[in-house]
Amino acid sequence: PERGSQLLHQPEHPNILKLLAVIPPTLLRPQIVPVAPEADFDLRRYVGRPHGHNIVILPGRTTRLTLEVIHCLAEQLLAGVSYLCAQRIVHRDLKPCIGLLTAVAPISDSPRPCLLLAFADFSRARILPAAGVPPVSSN
Repeated sequence: PERGSQLLHQPEHPNILKLLAVIPPTLLRPQIVPVAPEADFDLRRYVGRPHGHNIVILPGRTTRLTLEVIHCLAEQLLAGVSYLCAQRIVHRDLKPCIGLLTAVAPISDSPRPCLLLAFADFSRARILPAAGVPPVSSN
């Protein structure tokens, strides 16, 4: 459907996972296959962990779940949701496993790597109609 193809051309935002390609359906595989960059892990690794807990993010590298890290992730989560709202996109399936985290080079001389949060899996998402435009019937 047209809605789905619109969502596959995802907006440019650091907290929205950018698709590298979309493999079209075939007779043997009727679903489209999105191709995305690899992430180090998802947000489930952090959910339910006590404050101060060490978490392995890359082989041989750990980060501590500090208030600074929690604040940084919450800020990115809200920035991503805010951008989706501005684009009139409703994700409809936000959960920890679609919050992908990638360790990026630290901005300062800190030995702790920074974590970039990006939303993925827009398979259930919908685009809301613009103000004053009636919604398209799904019949």
